[in-house]
Amino acid sequence: MALHLHSDLSHCQVDGKLVFLDVRKDHYFRLSEALERRFLAYLRDDCSAADKARLVDAGLLIVGEAPASSEPKYSVSPVRRSAMEQAQFVLRATVLERLDTVRTVTLSQFALKTQPLGYVLSALEVERRRRMVLIPASQQGRDDEAYIKATAAFLAARPYAPIETRCLVDSIALIRFLAKRRLPADLVFAVTGTPFSAHCWVQVGDLALNETLGNTQAHTPIRVV
Repeated sequence: MALHLHSDLSHCQVDGKLVFLDVRKDHYFRLSEALERRFLAYLRDDCSAADKARLVDAGLLIVGEAPASSEPKYSVSPVRRSAMEQAQFVLRATVLERLDTVRTVTLSQFALKTQPLGYVLSALEVERRRRMVLIPASQQGRDDEAYIKATAAFLAARPYAPIETRCLVDSIALIRFLAKRRLPADLVFAVTGTPFSAHCWVQVGDLALNETLGNTQAHTPIRVV
């Protein structure tokens, strides 16, 4: 029988242990030792039919052919630079950029409070693709300076939003802020092992936009949107 990982789930290995993220439930979790052994065997293509059935019963695997778009994306280029640590990174925002930032942060927080995480992320992907369609192919090359300047404007304006700083809210808002300027970027979810912590940031190529190089390298990516 054909099996595939549930599209809402993604995983990575940290400190020798598997960590899972379920975006539908907005939940990180680990497996029991027995289930982890079975799942690792499945990844090696060395899993018995009985153990596969147990993974299906646990909700980790789904029976049937996987849709082409259902496979979660795990990784982008390793981060080698941070926009925040570049010489041209100057915290400066116009009045319009301040208003746009406050509006975008507020709407992003409202979406996360009222809608499931999976739905918010799907809507984010749709918005990003819709904005990209409007860009002529000849203008779709990456311009690091434009990303650095736009990120600096967002972070300069962020304190004007009366909302507590939180990596997920701020990263989703930054992606939407960039998309309005025809600058598509990835949302990277990542974790550490012991002690466990979860984090996320915005990235384009090997350039982290709203996080330092050291903090990104301390985490292992688990899902990329």
